[in-house]
Amino acid sequence: MTLKLVTLKLVTLKLVTLTNCSSISIPLLVKGMKKYKVAIIGESDVGKSSLLMCFQHGYMDPNGTSTMGAAFSTKKMWLEEEKETVSLEIWDTAGQERFHSIIPMYFKDAAAILLVYDVTNTRSSDALKRRWFETIRAIFPKRFPVIAIVGNKVDLVPLEERAELSAVINDLCLFFDNYAIPHFTSAATGENVQQLFIDITNHIHLQKSPKLRKSVLRLQEELEPEPKRSRCC
Repeated sequence: MTLKLVTLKLVTLKLVTLTNCSSISIPLLVKGMKKYKVAIIGESDVGKSSLLMCFQHGYMDPNGTSTMGAAFSTKKMWLEEEKETVSLEIWDTAGQERFHSIIPMYFKDAAAILLVYDVTNTRSSDALKRRWFETIRAIFPKRFPVIAIVGNKVDLVPLEERAELSAVINDLCLFFDNYAIPHFTSAATGENVQQLFIDITNHIHLQKSPKLRKSVLRLQEELEPEPKRSRCC
């Protein structure tokens, strides 16, 4: 499994230079449009719904209420290089304890999972490791979907202290063999929110593209050093 994850990671790095994805308003539903399921999970009050609202509408509702069960929305994304539109089908799941038993059903067939925590609340990051990481591994034993670790509410941390946040998010990424995509966001200011969803769309497109996967498999073979041969005496 580790070899597959490393291979996909290499593909992702190439995609940044090959594909320019952006979120734009596309009025018509394109026939045969690819649809990718995205699940957003995390503890209550980490800002999952606010992130989604900021992505969809460019602002957050400071008076928003907690999600009950799950909320569904869609967003069309444009892949510039491929001249292709894809649709993200996004499930915003509840963080309250009483809903935890039903959340894994939203992982099924997910192309991406966003694991969100509050950078000012260490309990929310600990909860990701304690509650969700093993569940994701159990549901996806062979290959992970695209995984994003999202440290939200970064606007509440002074700029001179933000470097300290990296240790926490890097530790969370290690659980997925560094395959996860780390992002710091602020739904309140919009910082990095659009880029988060652009990046996961690029990664999903990459993971779903057999041609790109094969190209990177060849790339990794070229990068790997040849084994040393013992000289005959």
